[in-house]
Amino acid sequence: MRKWMLLASVACAAWAPGAMAGEKLEFGAPAAWVRPVTQSLAPTREAAYAHYAILNRSLQIDFAASGDTYYYETVLRIQTPLGLRAGQPAVVWTPDTETVTIHKLHILRDGKVIDVLARGQSFVVMRRETSLTESMIDGELTALMQTEGLQVGDVIAFAFSKTDRATVSQGRSYAMWSAVNATNAADAEVRVRWPQAKPVRWKISPELPPPNLVNTGGHTEFSLNLSDYKFPDTPDEAPSRFSHFGEVQFSEFGSWREVSSVMAPLYARASALRPNSPLKVEAAKIAALGTDPKVRATAALQLVQNQVRYAYRAVNEGGHTPVAADETWVRRFGECKAKTVLLLALLRELGVKAEPALVNTKQGDSTNLHLASMGLFDHVIVRAIIDGKSYWLDGTGYGDGDISANDVPSYRWTLPIRAEGADLEEIIVPPLDLPQMDIYLTLDASAGLKTLAPARASLILRGSEAVRMRVVWQGMTPEALDTYMRLAWKRRYPWITVDTVAYDYDVAKNESRMAMEGRAKMAWSLPKDGHGPLYETDGYAFLQAVTVSREEGKHTDVPVVVEHPVFERSGETIILPDGGAGYKIVGEPMDMTLAGTRFRRTMAITGGRFVMEATRQSLVAEIPLADALAAAEPMEEMTSTGVYIAAPVDAAASQLPGGGAFVVGGSPAADVVGGVPEPLDAVGPKGRGVTPPPGQDRAADQDKPDEALPEGLSLIDVIDIYEPE
Repeated sequence: MRKWMLLASVACAAWAPGAMAGEKLEFGAPAAWVRPVTQSLAPTREAAYAHYAILNRSLQIDFAASGDTYYYETVLRIQTPLGLRAGQPAVVWTPDTETVTIHKLHILRDGKVIDVLARGQSFVVMRRETSLTESMIDGELTALMQTEGLQVGDVIAFAFSKTDRATVSQGRSYAMWSAVNATNAADAEVRVRWPQAKPVRWKISPELPPPNLVNTGGHTEFSLNLSDYKFPDTPDEAPSRFSHFGEVQFSEFGSWREVSSVMAPLYARASALRPNSPLKVEAAKIAALGTDPKVRATAALQLVQNQVRYAYRAVNEGGHTPVAADETWVRRFGECKAKTVLLLALLRELGVKAEPALVNTKQGDSTNLHLASMGLFDHVIVRAIIDGKSYWLDGTGYGDGDISANDVPSYRWTLPIRAEGADLEEIIVPPLDLPQMDIYLTLDASAGLKTLAPARASLILRGSEAVRMRVVWQGMTPEALDTYMRLAWKRRYPWITVDTVAYDYDVAKNESRMAMEGRAKMAWSLPKDGHGPLYETDGYAFLQAVTVSREEGKHTDVPVVVEHPVFERSGETIILPDGGAGYKIVGEPMDMTLAGTRFRRTMAITGGRFVMEATRQSLVAEIPLADALAAAEPMEEMTSTGVYIAAPVDAAASQLPGGGAFVVGGSPAADVVGGVPEPLDAVGPKGRGVTPPPGQDRAADQDKPDEALPEGLSLIDVIDIYEPE
């Protein structure tokens, strides 16, 4: 957001800590409240060996009733020829609400000061629009100068200020500054002042040094010296809120309710429809579908997603004010705010209770740890409330079906926008009721162990993964998609010759469905010592591990992140020869919860069929460190435990081409314990530690190169889904 600042570490951005006007640059001396920066004589030890060294970084802010002014000064020394690239100071600003004043650009050489601006060199101002390919127009301007005559050993001092006069916050000041990259500056400071009549609150990360606070001349002044600040260790596998270091926050908002109530009129005005609005006609069409509010909400969401394309324009007070719903419908494009008010307007016409909800898509895990501010959110969605249940609707999405099948967003915190105000609310992501992925394989081995087994497989994806797959499909010709599917199935089951593939998408259920039929070369292996042939089944493994590396005694109170929500189910059915007479299962069922995840495996031989099902379902998003450490060993053991079908002894060499000898990892069966191979490293697509006997060389199939894809086609997304984890 426009008032979040980060002192960047790359050369060109070192001049412009944040993308924060007027169309033209102004030039002049700093305001009287700015404190002169004393230049450091030497860089830090680490920076002394870099291409350039930052000697000073200063951020000074003045919160005032007429607008907030940010003064930036950076002093750096060029130390190598490559460091000369740092000699291009740049300023980025939003001309709708900000003005920029350049104060100085000096070169210090041999004790003399060279005033670059006085020599007549000027900045080039351009509108770069770096995100056009993502349908985003930010409206920002960039002023850039390639400093002439710069030499190795020169010291450059650049200072400018920005004044922000945005009115959407109704005169309330707020800002956040990150000191994460201040550690590479010899001297770094942040200084903020505000009138004592302004109720500005402040908060700093606990590892930062204490600030100095003074009251003088009717102002409160906050100053923080960061010259000795060192970035602390980040705990391994921890929620993102535990990696937010070096934050300095200021806000005049007294509560989240205040933020919510300030935003509410903006959305109320934008979602109000004109008496003759064409959206009323669209709402009437949806209403004719029936009285079920979920059906109506689904249709309204699909209208917004499918008939209004996404395009971002950062106008109207720094992007906080939404465009009117009627205007967006005429334009047929809009970003999250525009699509949100359009959806709100439709739902209101349809009698569905709904409200806008602000979220942070990147750092939502820590929203509740910050001071209340308008600058903490980067997205807005709609919460529809039907029969007391919340349904989260994102107009910027694509291809959503029945809203009952929509994923609960994992943003952690949301701020509902209401006229009376609202507090932050936690978004609890529950365990999934239906698997995100179902994959089943059926093999018909009834004709005997040495014949090719007819094979059928199916894969169902649900939720956001299903929508993503649909997008992939829609960009392909039927021929390319057929090739894509065949290669995907071949990679998942390289020992099956794929004959036919099929695929479709169920819009109502948000399901992508894929199917395959083919012929399987089943690798039955014959151990010696009188054992019958063994077959390692498919899809039994839970290839999940817990790896947490934390220094002993540190971060013990910091939880561990769990992949959540996850629900995957795999199954296999094998039709056995001779009605299954004499066939046995080697392996154990399972039902255990480890590291916040439930693992289940059931198997049986019944009616001449081997039937197995395995599921992995996450229950929570994070667990205590002690639980993660305790789960490491049993999970490793679990992932290496196989499930085999043992044929009767009389189905021995005569049933297998070439006789066959049971081989483990390339070694004779001396490694076999109780007729079952010891756990080995994964071999092939299902982690089998069995080498097929002569005539059934599955590895030979695996080693064949994939057939060439049509030009412009890549094996993305779907291949990852088929691949074992």
